[in-house]
Amino acid sequence: MIIGISFKLENEWGFILERLLQACDITRYNVLIKNDEIYSSKGYSIDIAGIYSGATLMKLLPKERNYCMTVSILAFEDEPHNIQLYDEFKNSNCKFIIFIDDVVDVWVYIKDPDLLKRTTEIVEQRYGSYEYVHDTDLNEKRRLLW
Repeated sequence: MIIGISFKLENEWGFILERLLQACDITRYNVLIKNDEIYSSKGYSIDIAGIYSGATLMKLLPKERNYCMTVSILAFEDEPHNIQLYDEFKNSNCKFIIFIDDVVDVWVYIKDPDLLKRTTEIVEQRYGSYEYVHDTDLNEKRRLLW
């Protein structure tokens, strides 16, 4: 079963988080942000770690181009909580996870097949190639996030 996608970003300043979050309709969810290392094009570090509504998160993101070194975004319809392993994700009410690592590597894990399809189409249009992540690629104890 397909549980997500992975793809590469260009190593550049931009609005990567905003675009990915819009693709996943983040305003419908509550989110846990962790492991964030994001920089503004104006030269300051942006700290958005915490728990927010999706609408609040979109307001917190910088209005100028930014550089996302790493971030983990976990989306829930109710109260967010920490998830590290695949079996925790699978057995939780977490709807999707976006994980950016080392600027260019992105994994998006999504339970809802329709949301996965819409997100995949947007990723393909904006970023080109991607690979599906299958549940068989992950064992129960595999870390989803670092």
